Amino acid sequence: MFDTIIAAVTSGKCDIIISAQNITTDRQKQVSMIPYFQAGQSMVAAKGNPQNITGVMDLCGKSAAAESGTTEADYLQGTGDYKTTGGLTQECTKAGKPAPTVVVTQKDSDALQQLQAGKVAVYFADSPVAAYYTVQHPDQFQLVGAVIQPATEGISVPCGQADCTNAPLTPLGQTVETALKSMMADGTYGKILAKWNLADGAVTLP
Repeated sequence: MFDTIIAAVTSGKCDIIISAQNITTDRQKQVSMIPYFQAGQSMVAAKGNPQNITGVMDLCGKSAAAESGTTEADYLQGTGDYKTTGGLTQECTKAGKPAPTVVVTQKDSDALQQLQAGKVAVYFADSPVAAYYTVQHPDQFQLVGAVIQPATEGISVPCGQADCTNAPLTPLGQTVETALKSMMADGTYGKILAKWNLADGAVTLP
């Protein structure tokens, strides 16, 4: 479950998180995050877009499903890093429209199933994940609207301190960063992104 994986890595149940985690202030306090990709949020609708969703404001008064602990769930509900702005819920209210109905699931696949079952207007996920489902099931799903709020994603490793905000990388973190830099330098990184039509998400490590 997405909202428990940081606890898993900090408690030693796993060593590294590579799971499309957006780099946020709250997460950087808990783990060291090494940037490796830039992705935004995308909406997936049923084939034919029966509810005519063309942008996020079209979700006002409609329903959307997202996995618990994700940027998408926080944006829809106005939680996490969106507490101060209120996210889409606040945007709808300011526009004089009803707030969206947000269905938060424990697993990403459950959020997609909400769309498959016709219970929500869209499934909301990171753009690469959303695009993957539409490529794998073009007869069922389609992307709608533009990519929303592109953000940098990170590989997370423990920092060995109570607050990771300014902590130096541990030997494990240094090894991960060195390997990533090597892949960027020899072209492997670019080739992988190009293979999956994700070249626009490339980042450059400092």
